[in-house]
Amino acid sequence: MENTDSTSTPEQRSPLQSLEDQIALLTEINTNIQSLRRPTSFFQPAEIASGLTVGGGVVQIYHDPPIETGFKQVKALAEKLQSKPVQEALKAAKESATKEPIGLSLGRRRRHPPKRPVTPESPPPLRSFQPKTLSFFPPDSDHQYPPLCLDDFAEYAKDYNRKGRFHLQIWTATKHDPNRPLPDPPIVRFVIPDVFTVYMTLGTISPGSSVIVESATAFGSREKKPPHAQSDFVVFQSLSQHLVKILQSKPQASFQSIVNLLEDYEDLFVRACVVCGRLITGESHVPPVVRTWRGTPPPVGKTSLWDARHPLCLD
Repeated sequence: MENTDSTSTPEQRSPLQSLEDQIALLTEINTNIQSLRRPTSFFQPAEIASGLTVGGGVVQIYHDPPIETGFKQVKALAEKLQSKPVQEALKAAKESATKEPIGLSLGRRRRHPPKRPVTPESPPPLRSFQPKTLSFFPPDSDHQYPPLCLDDFAEYAKDYNRKGRFHLQIWTATKHDPNRPLPDPPIVRFVIPDVFTVYMTLGTISPGSSVIVESATAFGSREKKPPHAQSDFVVFQSLSQHLVKILQSKPQASFQSIVNLLEDYEDLFVRACVVCGRLITGESHVPPVVRTWRGTPPPVGKTSLWDARHPLCLD
């Protein structure tokens, strides 16, 4: 039976095996060179290896002096460096160093040059920050609507209810008689069905002047509470707080401009915030109860001139 040698010949070795052999050979050469760079051990006296008795006398046998051993190691290293396998390994290493890395990591990290820090003499330019002023009303809201006096309010409410899908009426603790004068102070209830009810207390700057809104409170559409109470729901509590800010921003805003803004809340529970893009916030879990005047035509497919925002998305 023929005996087959399992050792592969150089022609049969894979490129990876050849590379490993070359790395091992160059590692051995480097180790020898490092040992020869410490010559102090070569300048020690020779040691006696053994003694032999010859003709009644003792003959001492010495090792080669260390300096001679060092020369022999240098000569052997020089011959090994000139050998064909070492020369081929050195040539392959030189060619590999000039090539682009192929992504093969041998346990060493590539060192990137340190980034140059910014010197104190050349700081990065500061961005000019000018906070954007947000408005709740259009710029011409003061002259957009005709004056509305308290004596004409009942007729205005009837006409409004006939034309629109929202409801506006005077609120009284008891059933109101149309022939009786308005209560003092007059309170108006504005209703968007299935969304909310807002109670507004009316007033005038001077007798006979146009009607303004002095206070406003929002409730759920099915809440049965008086105007001076507070809603049980966080969303309407937050909306009431925002209505206070609206009235404080423009105390003399006309009643019609307030109603026009309230009409934009028809999609309160389905319209996302223009800042964060979400309907419900993660902090207070309320929809966008803030409306700010956009100042530009609405996007395609939209009709509202106000932007919806969460209270925390105003900054």
